[in-house]
Amino acid sequence: MMASWTFCALYLHDTQFISAVGGRRLNFIQSKKEEDSDALLRRCFFIYEHQEPWLKAMYPAEYSYCHLRFYRPGDTERKLAIGEMWGIPQGGDVLRQHTASGLFIDEGAFQPDLESSIRAAQPMLKGGGRIDVVSSAEPSYFQELVEGRAK
Repeated sequence: MMASWTFCALYLHDTQFISAVGGRRLNFIQSKKEEDSDALLRRCFFIYEHQEPWLKAMYPAEYSYCHLRFYRPGDTERKLAIGEMWGIPQGGDVLRQHTASGLFIDEGAFQPDLESSIRAAQPMLKGGGRIDVVSSAEPSYFQELVEGRAK
């Protein structure tokens, strides 16, 4: 399946280009472990690095561990990012501290704290944000969500 790659590309596009017209964006990519989230963020940066030069020049990016930031062209000092992607571990702790535009949860069925993450993201959803969860099949809270049985 290519679901993780597809959502990496979609979140990259949202952060890179929607920031320019809709204001500053903060998107989270969540996996069970922080290292796995960073691996997904590196996928996003891989896609960015393979864009045409004129696309990259529109909004230059900078990658560091668990962070991908986009800047306006000509912002050589890189003081204010117009869009950011953060790789975060499972759970609601980081989500409660920030209001993001989007949350992509990868392999949600294998995250014991999935319910906590979704609960912590409720203010983001009420403010117009979104959550996208993909996963392989596994009995869990994710299954309850898919089957409409989650409370």
